[in-house]
Amino acid sequence: MLFDNFISSEVINKALFYVFDKLVILEVILESLLVIVPILLTVAFFTLFERKLMSSVQRRRGPNVVGF
Repeated sequence: MLFDNFISSEVINKALFYVFDKLVILEVILESLLVIVPILLTVAFFTLFERKLMSSVQRRRGPNVVGF
């Protein structure tokens, strides 16, 4: 009887440690995503803005407008 309580509490402790370990890994992944995703979105929008700016700077008249 005495050893049954000891074994079950040890199994419970291992199970809780396993769950806690998985939660820590999930927390690290979520924190990483919370940092990486805004940076990627910022870079994407700056690239889009840069291309729009460069296209407005290089607006040229084509050969069908200029002619001879």
